[in-house]
Amino acid sequence: MEDMRKVGLKYDLKTHGFPQSCAWQGMRMPNENELRWNVYAYLAYGFKGLSYFNYLMWGGEGCYDGVIDMNGQIQHKNLYDFMTDMNNDIHYMNDMLMNLDCLHAYHTDDEDGCEKLPENSIIGVEKNEDGNEFIVSYMKARDGSEPHIVLFNKSWRFAAEEQTFTVGENSGITGIEIWNPEMKKYEEVELSGNKFTMNFKAGEGKYLRLKGTVNMN
Repeated sequence: MEDMRKVGLKYDLKTHGFPQSCAWQGMRMPNENELRWNVYAYLAYGFKGLSYFNYLMWGGEGCYDGVIDMNGQIQHKNLYDFMTDMNNDIHYMNDMLMNLDCLHAYHTDDEDGCEKLPENSIIGVEKNEDGNEFIVSYMKARDGSEPHIVLFNKSWRFAAEEQTFTVGENSGITGIEIWNPEMKKYEEVELSGNKFTMNFKAGEGKYLRLKGTVNMN
């Protein structure tokens, strides 16, 4: 995804990913946390298109299970409902997502081939007892509007409770708003000094809109 992000950014191309939602030889069905993680990992890298592989079970590549069988019957109602809700949330964010280009996808751990979160990042991540690692993505708006940060919990197994983030001293950030997918609107983030705290489901990503004169480079 890091390589695709760079190529898409360099040549102004829309990137497209394929989250796994079926089972084939050697690959089992994912659960809800894994599906969320797969989708938001792509979004954290600025991907513009997502196609599930596959909603519908089919006869190729040893596929033996899917959310929907080959007769059109729902086999995994919990996953179907979960994916429907998540897709609706993402669809409502369409204008935002298509307007944002991922300049950097910084990792808090040492991931081979990926960018390490710098110490002077405009948004920092404090270590906590959960021990989960994060991606902090710098998103620049094509239309010149406010930039965004995407915060992504890299764990598909564990939630991150009361995760603390810091606002860089020289970031130029004067305020932060978070996109609430349930309310379909931005809400003010309450800062305590230069810090704020959030909860994340396993594999969840959150979009923050930044106020001020922010240097995304």
